[in-house]
Amino acid sequence: MQLSVQNLLKQTSIYAFFSILRRSAKFIIIPPLHLLFDTRDFGVLEILALWSLLLQYWVQLNSDAAFLR
Repeated sequence: MQLSVQNLLKQTSIYAFFSILRRSAKFIIIPPLHLLFDTRDFGVLEILALWSLLLQYWVQLNSDAAFLR
């Protein structure tokens, strides 16, 4: 039992670390992007990010349904 709790804590800490790293990288990248892109470009990037997220959800739902079959 102790071994599985340690494994869970290790995996959770790794996940948390990379989640924080990803968010901080996004925050650090904001100033250079602000200099490179226009307001219209940010809108296009947001629409692409939204479609990417929706596609990711759709693929995940289909893979779950295929697993249940």
